Formats: sequence, C-alpha cells, structure tokens
Amino acid sequence: MGRPHQFIQLEAIERDFLSDFVRKGECKAIEQNRARMLLWSDAAVKADEIAVRLGMSYGTVTQTLKQYRDSGLESALYDAHRSGAPRKITPELEAHITAISCSDSPEGKAKWTVEMLKDEVIRLNVVETISKTSVHTILKKANSSLGRKRCGASAK
Repeated sequence: MGRPHQFIQLEAIERDFLSDFVRKGECKAIEQNRARMLLWSDAAVKADEIAVRLGMSYGTVTQTLKQYRDSGLESALYDAHRSGAPRKITPELEAHITAISCSDSPEGKAKWTVEMLKDEVIRLNVVETISKTSVHTILKKANSSLGRKRCGASAK
C-alpha cells in the first residue's frame, strides 16, 4: 500500500492569485505548471494524475507541493535566486587586453596575435590564466581587429 495522498489547502486569496496567474500567462512555463500543480492539488487531484496532466515526473510534483507546505506560495512558485560564479573576465581585463592590442607589437613581429596577447596579459600579471578563445572574444566584443592599422574599439 502506497503513501496516503496529501493534498494542499490553498487560502482563497492564494487560489484567486494562482487562477489569475495561470489565466494571464505572463510568466515562465515552469511557473505556470507549478501554479497548476497547486490549484489541482487544492482541488483534490492526486499527485500522479497531476504529473500525467503536465507531462512531468511524480517527484517534481511532490517536491513542489512539499515546497508549498514547508515555505509557502512564493517559494513553491518561483525559483530561488542563484548567485552563480563571479565573472572572470572583468571590464578592467577587457580594457587591458584592448590597450595591449593597440600598442606597438613586440620587436620582430608585424602585429599582435591572439596567442601573443594571451602570453603578454599573463606575463604582466593581469590574470593568472586566460584562454586564446577568451582573448579573441574580448577583441571581437571591442570590435578590434589585429589585422587593421587602426585598432581598438571603433564605431560600426
């Protein structure tokens, strides 16, 4: 015998909010589905039936309902903010790379290459490591071309 079904009990104001939320459709699809989960559970629809209706896993439905019971409507409906890792390529680093690319090339070289720029930035202790792809992306973003006489950020 399985676990007994645990339906949620929405307050009238929550039910009205969720109904409007679903009807307007001005949010992410996952938030719409979470709102439907809560409304259907309030209407005594079993979690496995909700999962079938929404094409989601049973675990996703039960987790959303548990989140509502534990932390309330906001927590169940919206994803928590994720801080993520800080940017490794800062505006200061971009400025350094662009400035180096606009400077005179090393002795014996006609122009800077992406590889030489990468090595120079590391040699100057601007960063510990950086890939050639990152250097290339920075130059492309700055609209800089190593092959042109006039380099640096220029108007398009």
